[in-house]
Amino acid sequence: MPIPDPLSEVDALLRVHDGKAGEVLRTLTTQFAVLQNRSQVLLTLCTLTLTITGFSGPRIVASGPGARWSMAVGIVLVLTGLILLLLSSLVVRFASQFISEQEDTRAGFARLIEYRNRKTAWYRWQLACIVLGISGYVAAIVHYLLTTP
Repeated sequence: MPIPDPLSEVDALLRVHDGKAGEVLRTLTTQFAVLQNRSQVLLTLCTLTLTITGFSGPRIVASGPGARWSMAVGIVLVLTGLILLLLSSLVVRFASQFISEQEDTRAGFARLIEYRNRKTAWYRWQLACIVLGISGYVAAIVHYLLTTP
């Protein structure tokens, strides 16, 4: 399903909310809260992965080159996802900053939607990095379990 044009989305939201700008703003800020909550979950997953690696990583990588490479690639991907998360999704910009007195509310909402769409795209990249990274980490653990008596 293609992403609608921001101005078309604003018009649809205004129709749904009977032209009430406050309700549109509430809907959009709720969407940002969803992104923020999901970003917090990713942050927690990254933290757990990196913490566990500090404790068990040396024993796992000692089990062989397969585990060593899987863990190295996994940790680099998790760290990449974490850096992207810190530099994009967790950057705070308030919804009211998009609505200025010099422009109409519709244009401000469109800019807010564009910002939300960019944050969502970055979130997808972060999620992909972290999922692939944790997969590499799990592959290293599986290798360790299969090769260690």
